[in-house]
Amino acid sequence: MAKLAEAPEAIFAVLQRIRDVSLVNFGSLFTPERRLWTLENLQRLHELFVGRFDEGAGGFLEKWRRQLDGASDDIFQLAAELLYAQQFFTSVSGPEKKLENVRAVLDWCSQPSPIPDWAVRGVEFGLAGDHSFNQHRPFHLAWLDEFLIHWQGLPESKRTALLGDAWLFANEVRSVEGSRGAYQPMQEAWLYIVFPDSFENISSRKDKRRIRDAFYAVLPEGPTNNVDADLLKIREHLSPQEGAGFHFYRAPVVDRWKEASIGSNDIEHVRQSRLKERYADFSVDERTAYKRIHEALRRLGQIVIDELGGGRDYKLKLTSGFNPNSGIRGGKPKDLWFGVYRKENEDRFVGNPQLFMIASGRGLEWGFAPLTHPDDFSNQDLKRRTREVAGSILQQLPMPHSSEANELQTALSNSEAWYFRRKQRLDPNQSEFQSLQDWLMFLKSADGARNAGGGIIRYALIDEIDAIDLAEEAKQIASLFRPLMERIIADAPPASAIPPEASTTEIDNEQRNLEPLRNLLQTFLGELISARQGPFQKSAPLWKAISNVKDRLEQFPAVRNRPDLQVNISVGLGKWAAVPWIALLNTKNIKSTQAGVYVVFLIASSLDRLFLTLGQGATNLVEELGQREARNQMVDVASKVRPIISDLSTSGFILDNHIELGSDGWREKNYEIGTIAHIDFAVGDVPDDAKMNDLLESVLAAYERTVDDPSAKHSTFEEPQSGELPAIEPYGVDDALSELFLDQSALERLLAIWISRKNLILQGAPGVGKTYVAKRLAYLLLGEKDAGRIETIQFHQSYSYEDFVQGYRPDGNGGFALRDGIFHRFCEKARLSPGRKHVFIVDEINRGNLSKILGELMLLIEHDKRGPGWAASLTYSQPNEPRFFVPENVHLLGMMNTADRSLSIVDYALRRRFSFISLEPMFGSQQFKRFLVSRGVPEATVDLLVTRMQALNQAIGNDRSNLGPGYRIGHSFFVPPQDFEYDAAWYRRVIETEVYPLLEEYWFDDPDKADSWRERLLQNAP
Repeated sequence: MAKLAEAPEAIFAVLQRIRDVSLVNFGSLFTPERRLWTLENLQRLHELFVGRFDEGAGGFLEKWRRQLDGASDDIFQLAAELLYAQQFFTSVSGPEKKLENVRAVLDWCSQPSPIPDWAVRGVEFGLAGDHSFNQHRPFHLAWLDEFLIHWQGLPESKRTALLGDAWLFANEVRSVEGSRGAYQPMQEAWLYIVFPDSFENISSRKDKRRIRDAFYAVLPEGPTNNVDADLLKIREHLSPQEGAGFHFYRAPVVDRWKEASIGSNDIEHVRQSRLKERYADFSVDERTAYKRIHEALRRLGQIVIDELGGGRDYKLKLTSGFNPNSGIRGGKPKDLWFGVYRKENEDRFVGNPQLFMIASGRGLEWGFAPLTHPDDFSNQDLKRRTREVAGSILQQLPMPHSSEANELQTALSNSEAWYFRRKQRLDPNQSEFQSLQDWLMFLKSADGARNAGGGIIRYALIDEIDAIDLAEEAKQIASLFRPLMERIIADAPPASAIPPEASTTEIDNEQRNLEPLRNLLQTFLGELISARQGPFQKSAPLWKAISNVKDRLEQFPAVRNRPDLQVNISVGLGKWAAVPWIALLNTKNIKSTQAGVYVVFLIASSLDRLFLTLGQGATNLVEELGQREARNQMVDVASKVRPIISDLSTSGFILDNHIELGSDGWREKNYEIGTIAHIDFAVGDVPDDAKMNDLLESVLAAYERTVDDPSAKHSTFEEPQSGELPAIEPYGVDDALSELFLDQSALERLLAIWISRKNLILQGAPGVGKTYVAKRLAYLLLGEKDAGRIETIQFHQSYSYEDFVQGYRPDGNGGFALRDGIFHRFCEKARLSPGRKHVFIVDEINRGNLSKILGELMLLIEHDKRGPGWAASLTYSQPNEPRFFVPENVHLLGMMNTADRSLSIVDYALRRRFSFISLEPMFGSQQFKRFLVSRGVPEATVDLLVTRMQALNQAIGNDRSNLGPGYRIGHSFFVPPQDFEYDAAWYRRVIETEVYPLLEEYWFDDPDKADSWRERLLQNAP
């Protein structure tokens, strides 16, 4: 029998009810006297739900309610009972959430039925940790509805026969393909729900096959075509040693079949775990996922070592501080990883060259790193030592354009996409450098040595992992990067400044002798004309011509000196494009041509004219808003950008969208509509390379002003000229920890919550450092100290919707004009660079009338209501004016004083839209004590200060009738300014002028208490 021993018997009683109602009597789960699961009702539900299927943005219940508009109470309750059955299988949602969802649907009825006690008890135990039952819920429900319609169309005699034979029933279930897709896990779950004695609680067919393959030897006659019957035989064989009703996903059984494999469910469990405080709070599934990932990483790391030649020269290291038996040292959630190092480097290099794989809540990343970035160490001594050895390690890498570098570049280009990074653990699927050569050039520079990191990395996001053979990936990184691992060793001489095969003179001559872009474009378009005579297919001459144009463009100084630029060329996908294009994408700001602003050559459909443009991506807008609203949005963006780049006209650009591409297709028309500025030339009159470089420099500089990209003030490979702005400072976890009194796990948890919810409020009493922490959190989220992507305001009682969003303001001529508010302008700015995060900080967020200030934004700021799909007309919107939305890349950070009696209580509507984090006084923090001592405060004074302020805060916290924990006094009162020089009266001065006045306000009706505490704080004080 496949029943789980750990599952309570009540579970199987519920499964029997679901089977009887859905497949036999067609009655009702919650009200047995009614007949709800009838063919007529199922078909009506299909008409309303599947017939109006909505795959767009938004919450499931909200969309489902719209789809079921016009339904009767019978249909609403049928929908609620189907939802109960669909949710029943998964353990990802807790029982409260499952019941909450079902009650929400029942409440759509005019007379809602209660959920019976047996049904409430039945959801207390989940059967499998499959996240698809949340992520793909509408697809599962659509398939379930369609299967039940199919079922009731069968003759009764056949239904009876199927219910008597589990294997025939499985064939019938799998023969019904859902019209909306993504239904396979629901099919497997349905088999278990109906036949829990015969089928496993496994919703992945891939896992079923993996288990059978792992235990192949226990099948006496080998595997059959019936994987479920094979699993039942395997269970019978293993039960004597593992116990009846064992779980295939629990250790030790899982360790025997899920070798060197990490699945999307494992990563989702890691992601969920990062929202928890401690390992002790992890669910069973989360702990199992950590153990499974740890073991898989061990085996994958061993594959790497085997491919490198064995353990004589190489060593495998696994996640520091994690043990599969005892858990995580310190108890805080963390990423899991393996690193493979050369043994001879271990003692003399810190974070030395490694082949690695990291599993985090975002997915997997793996590849080669010349050394671990200092930010990834928590120990300050290790950070220092890593920076000391960085130069000697990085100088041993191959020289750019050397034969070894060229061979590696070729090998990388022949495999899947690789990204050239400054360090590990950055946002996935991005490159800071266009090529291996640029990456090597940076690492060998002074900036590269200061950066002290780097990586050639591949990524797999959570929805991509299940399709990847990780064992093959492990073998590939060993093969690709073995030469680098072998050449970098302790005490080895650095690579020569200029390799014999690529002297400075040869490189300069190579630059001068490059084929002019004009010639390469003519060859490319000539090949394209020939290729378009036939069906779309890869042609060697055409693809070589495309590669030549791409390589030549990347050599232009205007492009080469911007390491974030990526050249993409498109001639079509599946069919020839009417308007081919050559895009120059700033990968720091945007990921594709489907959204955002970018520089692009548009080639007329006749292939005889080129338009160099500053244009906009339209695809995402059209998909989410429709053609008309997308057009309005693009025209609106262009009108706001053109005044910023008006000087482009001096370079010959025209600031309008009056271009003719010669095609009536909607996509090509959107290219025209989205054009902000352009210059054009016939193919035979393309400017020479010097003039083309000037044009590219002008339009790229205009683009940078458009998106306000401070990193573009000067090239990574150029020293800033006198008077230029310095480069934006990078900012990582290491930097934040050096400035804050938080430990690393608390900081990372706080950041993870903010990233997940997008809206965060820091709350606390005066002096806990809310403003200071907020600014550092913003830097950490952005990864750099980029003030251009941070806006800070303060709410007050007079602050209004008109100030924040939009409203009429005096125009200076005696009248009024409609003006965008500060948040509206900030969102418009963020829209132009969708790949870069922006932070909007609101101090004293509860001082304002929030409902009045936010208006429609109460909906639009929700983390799952972002983007053009939720665009709404604003209060003062004019007819045909584009609707407004909050972009995905805007993160809100509020600050709230918990001790100000004059402030309004934040209503529940806003609380639901923000995550709240309380900042505590940090007098007990060792970092705080060390900080004061480092600023010259004597240790005796520090000890006195800490002891007395902690005693005061305990008294304030215990005074719950008047004050309470939210009124405790923060440590910031005692954080000295930058120009601080300690004197003996400092502590007394802070108490007298800052702390005591606050106590007088706290205990205004008990002045003796305030005076008493003043005396206690100052007793024997210097």
